[in-house]
Amino acid sequence: MFTFPMTLMGGGFNNSLSTIFDGVDEYVQTSVDFSGLSALTLSGWFYRDLVTQRLDISQTDNGNADRIKITLNSSTSAFFVVGGSFLTSSVLGTGWFHIAATFDGSAVAADRLKLYVNGVIDGVLTGVPPTSLPIVGDSQTLRLGNDNGTSSFTDGNIDELAYGRW
Repeated sequence: MFTFPMTLMGGGFNNSLSTIFDGVDEYVQTSVDFSGLSALTLSGWFYRDLVTQRLDISQTDNGNADRIKITLNSSTSAFFVVGGSFLTSSVLGTGWFHIAATFDGSAVAADRLKLYVNGVIDGVLTGVPPTSLPIVGDSQTLRLGNDNGTSSFTDGNIDELAYGRW
């Protein structure tokens, strides 16, 4: 787990302060808990050099059943996961991606989850999203750089994460 100050990337063209994760054991544990909310927006910039690099932000119980997460995985797609429902993007390559995901429990099931990649709505829904976010548990808050409940760690950069909840 990181302690401040975090490792910062220096030099790059338009990137001097993103957090770099090594894919082995680094992550940031936050105090943010989205359990039980009826609406949420998550967004941030994600970078990878290789399509096999994984990037995660997640709030997941240890059994990985109740979960809220955004993942760019080694199958080259981005996923927004709420409970057992997945919204899967088109194939993505390497470089920087802006990913934004929204959850609205008051919408019809087909519109509860939305995934935006570089400002364009994208994604194919699998499953029926719940009307409120899963209750993950007091000890499981949002992690950056690790899919909590698994041994998967981010290998790449994450920058400018933001959320709105209500």
